[in-house]
Amino acid sequence: MRFEPHPNPSPSTERGFGSPSLSFPSPQAEREPEGEVVTPRGERSHYSSGEGVWGVSPGFYNFPHDWGIDGAEKEFSDSLNIRGFSPPPSLIVPAPGDTLNSVMKKTEADLILFNANVISMDPDVPSAQMVAIYDGRIIGVGNNEDREAFRGDRTRIIDCEGRALVPGFHDAHMHIFSLISSLISLDCSPAAVSSIVDIQCLIAEKAVQVPAGTWIKGSEYDKFYLEEGRHPTRWDLDKAAPANPVKLAHRTRYACVLNSQGLALAGITAQTPDPPGCLIEREANTGEPTGLLFGMNAYLGKRVIPPPAAEEFNRGISEANRILLENGITSLQDATVYNEPAQWEQLREIKNSGKFLPRV
Repeated sequence: MRFEPHPNPSPSTERGFGSPSLSFPSPQAEREPEGEVVTPRGERSHYSSGEGVWGVSPGFYNFPHDWGIDGAEKEFSDSLNIRGFSPPPSLIVPAPGDTLNSVMKKTEADLILFNANVISMDPDVPSAQMVAIYDGRIIGVGNNEDREAFRGDRTRIIDCEGRALVPGFHDAHMHIFSLISSLISLDCSPAAVSSIVDIQCLIAEKAVQVPAGTWIKGSEYDKFYLEEGRHPTRWDLDKAAPANPVKLAHRTRYACVLNSQGLALAGITAQTPDPPGCLIEREANTGEPTGLLFGMNAYLGKRVIPPPAAEEFNRGISEANRILLENGITSLQDATVYNEPAQWEQLREIKNSGKFLPRV
C-alpha cells in the first residue's frame, strides 16, 4: 500500500470549502507491498499490504473528522492520496512488529453499505457494490465480498438491496437562513395557493391563532401563478389580518409585500424616498405605497421584523436538515451577500448543536 502526497490536496472544511471526490487506482495497479506514511511534520509510519482493490482520497472529503493510520498524526489526511486501501484479508501483509489482527483493526469500519449500485463518478471505476466508512470518512469501495475486510464487532451493516448509492451533492449557492425562514412561514407557493384569495385565507387562519400585533409571515408567492395575475397589495393583506403586521415574501426574495401595519412599523409613508437600490411601489394618483417593496428584504429582517422565537427557529433548522438530506445534499455554501460575523456565529451555533448535519 502506498501513501503519497496528492498534487492538489483539498483543504479541510475547517480551513475552507471543497468538493467531495473519489480517487481510484486502476484495477491493474501494480502491487506495492511496503510504504510509509509521512505526516506534515515529517514523522514516518511504516505500513505494508498486498495488492489494493479500491482507493479513496480522504483529503477530498469535507468531513470535519480526523483519520489516521498506525500512529501517524491524524491531520495528515488532508494532504494524502490513499491508494489501494481495501485489500481482501488474505492479501494483507503485516508490517514489521504488526500482527494480522492489529492490521485488520486499522480498517474496521463504523458503517458498511453493501449490495448497492454504487455510482462512483470516476470514469476508471464507474461502479461498485460496497462502501466502508470510518469516523465520517469513506475508507473503502469495492465488491460485496470486500466488506469482510472492514467488518468489526461494532460495525453497522446495511443491505442497500440494489438501490443506487452516489456521492453526496454539494449545493454551491444556498441561502440557508432564507430556507429556514420559508419553512417556518405560511406556504404561499404555487403548489399551495392559486389566487390572492387563497393567500388571504391562509393569513386569516393564522391571525386567529396568534395575539394581535404579532407578525405573520408568508413566503414563496409568485404572481404569474395567481389567478389575478398581479402582486398582492397592502389592502389585500389588511382584509385578512387587520390586527397584525404581515409580510409576504416573493419566491425570489427580491420583492415582498407589507400590509398597512407592517408599513407603519417600517416607517414607510408616501413621503418616504426610495432607498438606494430599492423601490417602493406607489399608487400613481396619490403616491401612497401599495405595500410592494423591491430590494428591502434584508433591511426589514435586520431593522423591523423581530427574529423568530427559538422554538420556531429550531423547528425550521430540523426541517431544513431533513429536506436537504432527503435530496442527497450533504454540503453547501451560503452565498448570501449581506452575511456578517453575526450570521457566521449563528451558523457555528447551528452546526455545534448537532441539529444540522450537512457541512457548511
